[in-house]
Amino acid sequence: MEVERWDFLEDGWMTPSEPLPGWEAFHISVRAELVNGKPRIIGLRLEPRSGARRSESVLTANRLRTFPVTALAAPAYHLAHLTPGSLTDALEAVLGAPSVEPSARRSRAVTTPEAVAAVYEDAARQGQAPRAAVCHRLNISARTADRYISRARKQGLLAPYNEEE
Repeated sequence: MEVERWDFLEDGWMTPSEPLPGWEAFHISVRAELVNGKPRIIGLRLEPRSGARRSESVLTANRLRTFPVTALAAPAYHLAHLTPGSLTDALEAVLGAPSVEPSARRSRAVTTPEAVAAVYEDAARQGQAPRAAVCHRLNISARTADRYISRARKQGLLAPYNEEE
């Protein structure tokens, strides 16, 4: 499953934007970290979706054996490498800190399309998931990152979506 199809939650947890095939009756959340220098899944949450039939959301040993752990491998790998101490340090060394202005209303930071474009392009050059890098480096949600990426494209800071590859 591609990293772009995952939403990032609080405390390093992430969840697929779309249900995993065969596991539509569950909300799935995963947490990954580097363990001894290797990305590892350190947390997994399976919760029945509201409205799911009880017969679909029963977990047995046989059912758990069919869980698609390999579908979680790539997102876990990218998430673990996007945590502080890896990509963040590399980006700061290459780009310096992007311009982030504190918001007067909230404690959240307000970023600029220029900062998003810089992080996005650097992550793409390094073979990382650009959207995930923007989310983690600038501490913004996937939806907010999408809005900033769209603005950066409209301003000509990033190539149009269909010309990226």
